[in-house]
Amino acid sequence: DELKAQVSPAALAAAREMAAEAHAERLHEIQMTPFEATAYARIVEPVAREIRQLRNVLAGHESRERARVWLGGQSSGELDDGRLVDGLAGESAVYKQRADAPPDLGGTQQQKPKVLRFVLDLSGSMYYFNRYDGRLDRQMQTIAMIFEALAGFEHKYRYSVVGHSGDGSCAPFVEYGSPPANEKERFMLLQSMQSHTQYCQSGDNTLNAAKAAVAEVLTHDADERFVFLLSDANLARYGIEPAALSAALCSSAQVESHALFISSLRDEAEQIKRALPAGRGHICLNASDVPRTVKEVFHARAMGNL
Repeated sequence: DELKAQVSPAALAAAREMAAEAHAERLHEIQMTPFEATAYARIVEPVAREIRQLRNVLAGHESRERARVWLGGQSSGELDDGRLVDGLAGESAVYKQRADAPPDLGGTQQQKPKVLRFVLDLSGSMYYFNRYDGRLDRQMQTIAMIFEALAGFEHKYRYSVVGHSGDGSCAPFVEYGSPPANEKERFMLLQSMQSHTQYCQSGDNTLNAAKAAVAEVLTHDADERFVFLLSDANLARYGIEPAALSAALCSSAQVESHALFISSLRDEAEQIKRALPAGRGHICLNASDVPRTVKEVFHARAMGNL
């Protein structure tokens, strides 16, 4: 604060002007209007903290993977104190060097990408009831968090995003290996998802979406496979039993599936959660619950792989 107080008003004004020019240049570069930039910022700002925390988790995990060790028996580098006698006897490989730990020396490098499939609830009820409990807003904030947090980690995490509604169980939005490249593309995808909820047919394909997602991720050669299914828990209306959804999500031990319930139907959500294995069902009624839950799953898995 003291340093800020020492900055002259003229310098602050110049800095603000430079920032505004840089922002305008960025928007021009990605062909994004100021209105679109403001609208996207309103989606991202509520989860800015979660984005930073998740990126720190992923960066920390990657840093730990690259743990460095001393490799002995080298012909150059630092003299290895433990091989002084060998050096006096004429041995040349008495040096040590710092290097990434190979797997046989305790290195934990991830050899294959983790595969993640995000299955969104884009049913008409998401649009209709959003005015009452903000369920669609929470879902859009979560996907914005995924877009922002995973940017730059595509070599470790390959993800896809699909939606389920009365129109079907797997409307594609993001394909593996083709994440949105910038803020403009991310905003346009979010707009498409929101539009889907407004114009889709009535009906529910949650159960089919769960089955399809688990089957789909099993087709990938991966380090780990995840399915994140988001639902407004309005399943009883369509005759879907909690046990049936649990069986679909847990149909393979090779897939870690999580169901996130994002509506105000707490009683029904609790019933479905109880039918799932511990830690696989999550009730997310507050604005930060969905992104925080996804972040915590990532953190738990990242720490478990160290």
